[in-house]
Amino acid sequence: MPAAVRVVKAKIGMELAFEDLDSNSNETFMAWIEGLRLSR
Repeated sequence: MPAAVRVVKAKIGMELAFEDLDSNSNETFMAWIEGLRLSR
């Protein structure tokens, strides 16, 4: 799951661009996003 940081802004965050997500990587990515959502 290659990713690249596209934009970084102090006190705002960063934008990640993911390429070539297969089904296993997509499940991991979605679980990570859900964990971030629940932690806020």
